[in-house]
Amino acid sequence: DLPAVEPEPLMPPPDEVYPTLRISTFRDWADLARWYWSLVRNQTDMTEEMRAEVLKLTRDKETEEEKVRAIYDFVVGQIRYNAWEFGIHGYKPYRTSAIFENHFGDCKDKALLLHVMLKEIGVTAHPVLIDAQERRGNEDHALPMFEYFNHCIACIEKPGEPLRFLDGTATFWPLGDLPDMDLGAQVLVVRPDGGTLEEITLNQAPENRRGEETLISLDEGGNALVATSGQVIGTRAADVRASYAVADQRKLLIERNFGRRFAGATVGEVAFSELHDLAVPVSYDYSVRIPKLASADGGSVWKIRPVLFPMTLGHLVTLTERRYDLVLGVPRTDAETILVRLPAGWKVQSVPENQEIETPYGAFRLTYELQGDLLRVQHTVELRSRRVPIADYGKFREFCTTVDQWEEKEAVFIKE
Repeated sequence: DLPAVEPEPLMPPPDEVYPTLRISTFRDWADLARWYWSLVRNQTDMTEEMRAEVLKLTRDKETEEEKVRAIYDFVVGQIRYNAWEFGIHGYKPYRTSAIFENHFGDCKDKALLLHVMLKEIGVTAHPVLIDAQERRGNEDHALPMFEYFNHCIACIEKPGEPLRFLDGTATFWPLGDLPDMDLGAQVLVVRPDGGTLEEITLNQAPENRRGEETLISLDEGGNALVATSGQVIGTRAADVRASYAVADQRKLLIERNFGRRFAGATVGEVAFSELHDLAVPVSYDYSVRIPKLASADGGSVWKIRPVLFPMTLGHLVTLTERRYDLVLGVPRTDAETILVRLPAGWKVQSVPENQEIETPYGAFRLTYELQGDLLRVQHTVELRSRRVPIADYGKFREFCTTVDQWEEKEAVFIKE
């Protein structure tokens, strides 16, 4: 009998935990790639309508990069993701002409369509087999097996340059960015004469960043007008594109978010960059009125938590001890500058001590500085690793606990 494995939150995938016996009939990865190419090679046709579309997409583009972007945007934006995986089509894509004509396809269909459309402009692209995982374990691909993979993307190959990966299903990611589920993966690049096992680089925390500047203006009653400007990159940008794709719902979503934490919050002006244009960086501005944000203590003393939305990392470390490594998502950074403006006759009495923590797995900064009539608060939380070994779990848990405690600390203001 196999030993029982009691599940833990955010533990490694089962193939790292359970004893596993693997058997393959492929000699090596090149052999497996040749077999897969034999399935897809006769599916790569190019019709006159497809050529006309490529010409239309690239006619006014001067550089190869612009042409590649135009084709990528067409495949991710105009070819709807839809899987019809009957019989052999669980493995074998449909013909590229059918994918183009029907304007839908699954991951391998889109990868093959990228292959043929990019070939039309002289760019070499290959299908790429990958295991898509939001929380990726340590992949052991010593034995060539098709069962390792559940997804298909594409890559551009140029002599002397690193492979460039493109995911045709990444609706909200611009050319050059990949979804979390692709990052850090070992993949099989499928070429006509074979293939090679490669690794997709895992983004570092600064490449998945949310940066905001928030002005909190308090009136005599302790009510606040909150004005926020934000910029996001990497997977954080894709999250915003997906969450706020419908313009008519944006105000409602922001109000709902604030309403969960601040009773009676109402949203004013809301503005977003053009979220449907993948070439435009994601930014946003909004204002919110929060009644009685400053809590009164005797009428002449106010208390306020400047960090309006704490990161609350405690959900990552709910266990006192672990038997398995902690597997997190991709590294990310949240950084905000908070400016608190007081009404006339009020001043800062006290603020929490500045707190700065640097660890291999995360960093935290919460500092306070008085600038004229403004209290300036710098707040940064960075998760730097995708995985925390058991040996370091205690230190990481202490880090998360400290972050949660300090984010809830209050600044105190008094009326002169």
